Amino acid sequence: MHVGVLRLIYSLLLAHTRYFFGTDESVLRILNSVLSLFNAAVDDKAELSTFTYALEALDSLNDKQNLFQRLLFITYHRSNYLFSLFASLFGKAHELLRDEIIRTIYNIVAVDFAPFHSHVLTSDSSSRISHCSQVLPVLLDKFTPSLPQAIKLQLIGSFDRSADAPTFAQSVLTLVNDACYFNARQTNRGQASLG
Repeated sequence: MHVGVLRLIYSLLLAHTRYFFGTDESVLRILNSVLSLFNAAVDDKAELSTFTYALEALDSLNDKQNLFQRLLFITYHRSNYLFSLFASLFGKAHELLRDEIIRTIYNIVAVDFAPFHSHVLTSDSSSRISHCSQVLPVLLDKFTPSLPQAIKLQLIGSFDRSADAPTFAQSVLTLVNDACYFNARQTNRGQASLG
């Protein structure tokens, strides 16, 4: 997706809020489509300029329209956005924007920490939660394939459940950095035993 398209959509969102942030079913369908476009823009494979603009626009829309508190966002987009943003951190795709990514994750999660702690951090594969809701276990499997499951569970279990922004940011950084470190170490061990 090109950053110009996002600028156009964002400008339309701000200029015509009644067409995007109402309660009518057709309005909700349009907002749903717009949120899907922005989610594609915060994918870990997106260009840096597109990713940066999408983050800024999302934060602005949240400030002006309480985007992350809207039922449509919580119900249909929250897990997808968290997955995309955490994937960017684990994949180190946009390392320059690490603080902005964590701030956006925090703003999404701060609406209600309970679902984050019970669904996003869950590692209970027998739960009825959809596979997409288990954001961190799925991402750890994707980005740290050589880590034993016990270490992955320990990393998720050690996530600090405090609600303040600095502690949350530190917990996210610790989780991502520790997972990448242990994965690299485990991979190096495996290569050393082969050589």
